[in-house]
Amino acid sequence: SAPPLEISYDMRPPPAVDISSINGAENAIEINWDLPSSRQDDIRFIQVLCARADGSELPDVDGFPLESNTSQAKFLTSLMACDDDSDNAHPTAISVASSARLGPPQPDAGIVDAGIVDAGIVDAGSPDAGTADAGTGPDAGVIDETLPTSLYNLDPKTICGETTGTSTNVRVQGLENGVEYRIVLLMIDDAQNATALDLGTHTPAPVLDGWEHYQESGGNADGGYCFVATATYGNYNHPFVKILRTFRDETLAHSAWGRGFIDWYYDNSPALAAFIAEHPVVRAASYLLLAPLVVFAAVLEYTTLLGKFALLLAFGLAVFGRRRRRAAPTLRATTTRPPARTRALVALASLLLLVGFSATANAQPYWDELNEDLDREDSTPNWNLEIKLGPYHPAIDANVSGGAKPFEEFFGNEYQLMTVVSLDRFFSFPMGQLGITGSLGFSRQSAKAFALDSNGNTIPDPDNNGLPTRADGDTSTFTLIPTSIGAVYRFTELDDKYGIPLVPYGKLALSYYLWKFTAPDGNTSESPTTGCPAPGPGSDCEGNLARGGSFGYQATIGIAVRAERIDPGAALSLRNEKGVELAGFFLEAQLAVVDGFGSDKKLSVGDTNWFAGINFEF
Repeated sequence: SAPPLEISYDMRPPPAVDISSINGAENAIEINWDLPSSRQDDIRFIQVLCARADGSELPDVDGFPLESNTSQAKFLTSLMACDDDSDNAHPTAISVASSARLGPPQPDAGIVDAGIVDAGIVDAGSPDAGTADAGTGPDAGVIDETLPTSLYNLDPKTICGETTGTSTNVRVQGLENGVEYRIVLLMIDDAQNATALDLGTHTPAPVLDGWEHYQESGGNADGGYCFVATATYGNYNHPFVKILRTFRDETLAHSAWGRGFIDWYYDNSPALAAFIAEHPVVRAASYLLLAPLVVFAAVLEYTTLLGKFALLLAFGLAVFGRRRRRAAPTLRATTTRPPARTRALVALASLLLLVGFSATANAQPYWDELNEDLDREDSTPNWNLEIKLGPYHPAIDANVSGGAKPFEEFFGNEYQLMTVVSLDRFFSFPMGQLGITGSLGFSRQSAKAFALDSNGNTIPDPDNNGLPTRADGDTSTFTLIPTSIGAVYRFTELDDKYGIPLVPYGKLALSYYLWKFTAPDGNTSESPTTGCPAPGPGSDCEGNLARGGSFGYQATIGIAVRAERIDPGAALSLRNEKGVELAGFFLEAQLAVVDGFGSDKKLSVGDTNWFAGINFEF
């Protein structure tokens, strides 16, 4: 006879999460929780069910078409398995969750008895909610009449949000402000067992984000970017414009990400193309910034494969080729230095050696056996890589009429940390290093949005000097990505000639700072315009988008310390083993005037600040 067939099954529901907060947000509801202390791995998915508290039909929610949600369900009930559409049906194999509900108590709050022990949904609205056994307790079989039938039956059509089992929050988007929603949270395991938690009723409400507050307070800046090839070169038939147009049609248009970039470009650039054409300084900057792209597109579109290879080889030899060295010491005769590309990649790792230089003063490092008679003048660094940090507070309020300070009111007056990486390339050496410099940075700050009353006005907070009250469920962010390109000079004569390890330097550069405000839902914020008085979710028009770029200039002065004077042995190792000629640290002051060269339609994002960091010369 055939051996018995073993069938594995899992009927144990996952544990419930511990709700920490649930807040009505703008067109959304935000739920936060703590994971249970045990059996966390049993929670693979978390889904949210929504229904209007008044029982009216719920429209589609973002990402969840409510008429066809059965395939979205990660859980399984007997109703779903048996295709029972009865109005009086109720689910089975759904576990009670014992957890306090945040929300107003409901009369006769009790437990849905789904017909088996530990089945149903806990209504945690009353003081003793969650303490009774779902199948055998005194409230077993008592149905909370305020619970809509669709939620009572765990109808998949009510799925309105989803996240993974390791998450601790979910934001249900696409809801209607001012409408009460009843919310149920489901914890689901791999076997489609679910634990249901009734979270009560909650109401989305509008808020005022950072960009909207800026606009309402008298800010005049518009969103938009300024890289428009036609405006830069002045003629649609200009050869450079034709090159970029060919690059668009023959390369970008043949990939999904390329088509997405094309759509983004044409959505954001036309309205501000005239700005470049009307400002000669900005137009000159555009020439400079677009030049590398034009060269790249020309090589890609107008050369054969062999031609591309030849140009790439020539470029590598020109940029990374080393100048002829004078006779090297004995160690150099037997040691092969890595190419400049490798030296650039290992520069960051070398920081660990520099940080620990003081701890190795009394140790016996491996480089003691290296030749200490290092001829530092047998090669000249052609590159300088800097990694720096500093406080930054953009001067956005500088161009707000009436002396208002909406940015400071919303995000505060504290400085935020900015991280910047810059790279210098030297071509001439008149008592130092003269060349070009480029930089790329990043800074972000966030704040809770301002709550609004039923009339759309902010609510003064008496505990915060009358400033608007903050909304618990909504956050707005401001992101700044500064870029620059310009000239740099480093006066190295003090160290090269007199052995004083100080290098004063200065930089002057054109700047282009990208910026963006986000709304609470994570999308780019919008403010009303005459053509779109009510932008936002559900709107069929587009308002003034809070993303763009501002041109300007920045000037930097600083002083660097070449650290090999502090620990020559460590510096010798960096040079012989890593290819880094010189390494050290620096402090600098920077004046950034980035406001579209005085345009009141460009966001002012400059600042006067300082940076400190480390640098590597190679």
